[in-house]
Amino acid sequence: MSLPHFESSESVLSWLEQTLVPTHADWCKVHFAYHGRLELVALAHRNPELTGWAFKPSQALPLDTTGLMGVPAVMRSGQEELLEQIPPALLAAVAGNSEQLEIYQKLGFVSSLRVPLRDERQVFAVVTLVYGQSNRHYTPEQARVIRELLAEVSVALAGLRRQEQQLEKENADQRWQRMGQRYKSILEAAPVSMMILGRDGITREVNQAWQDFWGYTLEHFVAQGVTLWNDPQLVETGTLEYFERAFAGETVLGPPTFWDGRNVGGGAARWIRSRISPLKDENGEINEILIVHLELSSSEKEEAVKRLLALGLTLPDEPQNNAIQLSPREREALLMIADGASNKHLARKMNVSENTAKFHVTSLFNKLGVNNRAQAVASAVQAGLL
Repeated sequence: MSLPHFESSESVLSWLEQTLVPTHADWCKVHFAYHGRLELVALAHRNPELTGWAFKPSQALPLDTTGLMGVPAVMRSGQEELLEQIPPALLAAVAGNSEQLEIYQKLGFVSSLRVPLRDERQVFAVVTLVYGQSNRHYTPEQARVIRELLAEVSVALAGLRRQEQQLEKENADQRWQRMGQRYKSILEAAPVSMMILGRDGITREVNQAWQDFWGYTLEHFVAQGVTLWNDPQLVETGTLEYFERAFAGETVLGPPTFWDGRNVGGGAARWIRSRISPLKDENGEINEILIVHLELSSSEKEEAVKRLLALGLTLPDEPQNNAIQLSPREREALLMIADGASNKHLARKMNVSENTAKFHVTSLFNKLGVNNRAQAVASAVQAGLL
C-alpha cells in the first residue's frame, strides 16, 4: 500500500485510525512512550460513539513492568503479541483493573494483535488492534500483512516525531533564553544585594545593589580568588552548611552573622543574614544558587553577637562612622541629600528606579546610624564625610 504524504504525527495517527478500522480491526489504539510512561495518543472504534467514551488522553501505563502480556510488555520486549482467542479470564488479566476491564468489555475484545513501532534506536510506540463485535480472529498470515503495513508507517512516524521533538527543543531553548533575559532584568533592578554562585563556589553574577552594598565590582571580587568553599569566615561561623543545603535543593535563611569584606581586598564589613535559594537549569538540575543579603536590625545584631560568642569566636573589630567607606552610589546620594534632593530627584540623576534610590538612602542611613535626611547630613559632617 502506498502511503500518503504526512504533515505531522497527528496526521499519521488519523490515517492509522481510518485505515486499520474497520479493515483490519473493530477498534485500535496507539500508545507512545513519554518520559517513562506509556501515553494513549489515539483510539478509534467502528462505532464513533464508543471512541469518544473510551479515549482518555491522560490514560497512562507504567513503562517498566514484569508483566508478560499487554502494551508495556510489547514496548519492553519489542516482540509482537498475537492472541487469536481471548477467554474472559485472560481478558481480566490483560486489563489489570476493573475500570479497564469494563472498557474492554464494552469495546469488545475477542482477538487482538499488538505491534511495536521502531525507529533506528528503539521501540517508541505500540499499536493495538482488536476484533470484538464482528467476532473475527487474527491469524499469523493477517498479522504478517499488518506488520508490513505498520513497518512503513513507523518509518514515516519516527521521522516526523524527530522533527517535532527538535522543534519543541528549539522552542524550549527560546523560552529559556527569554526567561534568562527577564531574570537578568529583575536581578539588576532589585534594590537589595543579590549574587549568583556556581557549584564551584565562584560568583557568576551580581547586581548593582550588591556592588554598592559590599563596595566591590564583580571583577575585583573574583580577582581576589574568593570562593564559597575556601572562605574561612563561612567555615568559622558555621554558615557554610546552609549553602550546601541550598545546592541540595532547599531554600534556607542563614543565621545572623558578620562578614568582613575588608579582609578581601578592601570591601565593606556587614552584619547580615542571607536568604539562599537553589536555581534549576533547563534540565531541572541545580548548578547555581541565588543569595540575597539582608542587613541586620539592632535586635538581630545582638542575636548574632551571642551566636558568635557561643561559637568561641572573637567579635569583629567594627569600623566606626568616620572609617566607613561609602560606596560610590551612597556617596553620590549623600551629596545630593546635602543639597536637599528628594528620592525622586536622586533616582533621576542616578538613572535608577525610585525604589533603588530609596535602597541607597536607607543603606546610607544605616551606616550613619540615623533615621532622616537632616540627621544624615549632620552625622556626615561630624564624621568628616562632607
